[in-house]
Amino acid sequence: IIIEKALDYMQSNLGCTVDSVVKECNISRCYLFKIFKEKLGTTPIKMKQKFQAERGEKLLSTTNLSIEEIANEVGLESVAHFIG
Repeated sequence: IIIEKALDYMQSNLGCTVDSVVKECNISRCYLFKIFKEKLGTTPIKMKQKFQAERGEKLLSTTNLSIEEIANEVGLESVAHFIG
């Protein structure tokens, strides 16, 4: 249940931080990383990046938003993070 809550929160808040996920799920940072590794084989950070990339790809193919607008929409600090 915790992993689902974390994933739902991350998908709904693409600009979230690990600390905000920890707070939302009321667990420790170490435990969050442990359950992600055990259940998903990845880290919370990589999963967040995957969600951002998927959302960015969808927006690129279905909207006329600029790269800057899409980067902002998916919670990235700059266009360079989106393009890189």
